[in-house]
Amino acid sequence: MFGMGPFGDHGLGRLAIVFLFFLLIAGVAWVISRLAAHGPTHHHNHGPVPPTTSGTGPIDVLRMRFAQGEIDEDEFTRRLRLLQGNHVSN
Repeated sequence: MFGMGPFGDHGLGRLAIVFLFFLLIAGVAWVISRLAAHGPTHHHNHGPVPPTTSGTGPIDVLRMRFAQGEIDEDEFTRRLRLLQGNHVSN
């Protein structure tokens, strides 16, 4: 009389609760692992991707990097001279 519940007195209710508990723990572990994969050690850039058309040459890429502030004017000039074949050694 006192042990009767929706699953009877065969312990199926306890088994279901233990199963749901482990399912919950596995779900939390999965979420944490997904968040950790996108944490501070995640190195690839999520910024805008430059177009990959056939008209984009190395000088265009260099100009884009300079415009985005990835390189300074001295680096831009040095690399531009190298690409144009006007290499001046320092």
